[in-house]
Amino acid sequence: MKHTSLNQRMMITRKTPLLAFILCISSNIYAQRIAVSTNLVEIASLSPSVGIDVATGFHSTISFNTSFAPWKISKQFYNKHISLDLEYKYWFQQALYAHYISINSIASSYHIKLCKKELKGQLIGLGLGYGYSFVINKHFNIIPHIAFGVGILSDSMKSKTEINPIITNIGINLQYIIR
Repeated sequence: MKHTSLNQRMMITRKTPLLAFILCISSNIYAQRIAVSTNLVEIASLSPSVGIDVATGFHSTISFNTSFAPWKISKQFYNKHISLDLEYKYWFQQALYAHYISINSIASSYHIKLCKKELKGQLIGLGLGYGYSFVINKHFNIIPHIAFGVGILSDSMKSKTEINPIITNIGINLQYIIR
């Protein structure tokens, strides 16, 4: 009979909850439907973006999107930000096709200057959205979408924090369905 040390048993005990969590999450992914996307509106504003949608059921997906802009065009204009967005979508027909409603959250850090107007700070927001997926072919979709909500804006330049209504998500996504 082989004896295991206390350290080996503790390693196994620590990994068991993580393994159970991964198995539970992966068993809920519906038919392994995965799509990647980019927001064309953000690209037009010089903010490259990338996102991933994972189907979690016949009518639902979870999306994770990020965009960033490290640009300093001149002393009078720059757009520096990083934005992270997590979104749950309920699709009325089937995941990744036709109409959906969503709940989304956003976190962003920004420093933007346009002529004499300068904004610098952080944003955390929560919103409700709507979108529609136009199917181009088996793998490509175009998805216009918009979401409204409430945001907590922390202005670093004025040392104040405000709660305001905001647009938490807007754009036209070009989506590629992997599977």
